[in-house]
Amino acid sequence: MKVPRVTLLWVGSAAALAVFAAAAVLVASAGVGARAARADTPSTACAPGTDVTIGSGPICGMSVNGTNEWFGIPYAAPPVGALRWQPPQPPAPWPTTLQATQFGSSCTQSFGTTTLLGSENCLFVNVWAPADGSTGLPVLVHIHGGGFVFGSGNGDNSLLSSTGHEVVVSFNYRLGIFGFLADRALGPNSGDYGLQDQQAALGWVQSNIADFGGDPSNVTIYGESAGGSSVCDEIASPTAQGLFERGISVSGEYNTLLGSPNSLEQQDCKSQIPTKAQAFAAGKNFAAAAGCGAGTSDVASCLRNLSATTAQTVAGGGVVGGFFPVGYQDGGQGTVGPTINGTTLTMTLRQALASGNVNHVQVIAGTDRDENLVGTATTAAQYQSLVDTQYGPFASQVLAKYPLSHFDNPGV
Repeated sequence: MKVPRVTLLWVGSAAALAVFAAAAVLVASAGVGARAARADTPSTACAPGTDVTIGSGPICGMSVNGTNEWFGIPYAAPPVGALRWQPPQPPAPWPTTLQATQFGSSCTQSFGTTTLLGSENCLFVNVWAPADGSTGLPVLVHIHGGGFVFGSGNGDNSLLSSTGHEVVVSFNYRLGIFGFLADRALGPNSGDYGLQDQQAALGWVQSNIADFGGDPSNVTIYGESAGGSSVCDEIASPTAQGLFERGISVSGEYNTLLGSPNSLEQQDCKSQIPTKAQAFAAGKNFAAAAGCGAGTSDVASCLRNLSATTAQTVAGGGVVGGFFPVGYQDGGQGTVGPTINGTTLTMTLRQALASGNVNHVQVIAGTDRDENLVGTATTAAQYQSLVDTQYGPFASQVLAKYPLSHFDNPGV
């Protein structure tokens, strides 16, 4: 498990700090990604006492070791067809009881594979709550990581719920080109659909979490890596106002491929992210590469009619399992992460903090000891080059403080 190094940024009362700090410890001890597998195999049949009626209809779930669980609850309509690259819409209500005993599909992704995984029909939420009937419990909402291109909320959060005696929520959000493509043909404020999904899920929490024993006025969002970046984005987002009271961002920096010139500007969510103009330029490149560029009568319809495999392949530079071969830089074929789209995000968190245009919530931020080891140096020359690239004019100071001779190998 990665070991978080946590820094307190700002908090309110001492009592709130005590509860908040305890939540951070629980998140760390349970695993920020909450991926640990249970030894038991829960039944897929609904358990007595798990019937709940939410805004969209009745549901039932499971009860395992003192924790009630509900999986695969739609929090938005499937973003397919005409709803692809559109803000999330409310789900269609269901008249009969939804058996919420299995995770919904993860969102479309292909990191490290040669085939497409998941589905565009992926906007599902999961809930864990103590089975003792408690009400008014604190709520922890997990935003999964994965570089904004892979991952899901389909992990096990039962230990976090039972240990902290709290309601825990996780969810999926659109990823990669499906979650963040910006193009003028899609609207003047297109892009950031993945962040809008997060806000739709948080809105779902506000509307429904009391039915599971949670307190909608006591919501903490937390995440690691892209999940930590998402926490920062939601703190800076004017459209997230009132959706949560606290945020825990672990390793919430963006990497250099998303625009930060060095590590000093990546830390604590202070990095630069694409502007609207940069995102639109990349979107135009994506449309052209996908055969929906100049001369197309209806670019938006053309884009929405692309197969998921085609869209993912074009975004991956011709490789289905491409990771970050695109970006907003010159030649990039579509954005794969948050951008300043003018509505969801109007500025970076760094700018929002400096100007006071920020959601005034309590925050804890830190970094994982072993975060971002993918692509680290394996030779002495690569170590020197990596430090030079990441720390720029401060490279000599970093090398003096952390000479390679102090480590077993360049990758540690």
